[in-house]
Amino acid sequence: MICKYEYRDNILFQTLPEVLTISDALLLVKEMDIIDGGYSVMPNRLVNFQGTKSFQGDFTTVLGVAEQRERKKFPNHFKSALLVANTFQLGFARMLQTLDDNPQIMMKIFMDESKAIEWLKTDDTRASNSSS
Repeated sequence: MICKYEYRDNILFQTLPEVLTISDALLLVKEMDIIDGGYSVMPNRLVNFQGTKSFQGDFTTVLGVAEQRERKKFPNHFKSALLVANTFQLGFARMLQTLDDNPQIMMKIFMDESKAIEWLKTDDTRASNSSS
């Protein structure tokens, strides 16, 4: 697996690798389909970009990933907190957040893990995508 996954406290924690290549990004979509298929009710998730130091892709790569996620139908609405630590990761997360327009996924960007988890534990999944 490209990412590390852990399910705890009703949240799916996903940690991205230090280096993410174009082929990794494409495999990540397939990996997420497998992970998502294991849940009858999609849990809220925290996607941790904080250890990612290099992305060897471009806008087209991110667009392809986002488009595949955008078309996916889930059994319920859920939240995805994108956890970043620097401007490189923030830019990547904002690009993903902007391009992934799946109405079932509410994304928000955080620099503080405790605030991200607090947000994930609230019930509202109807608000628009934003940064915090």
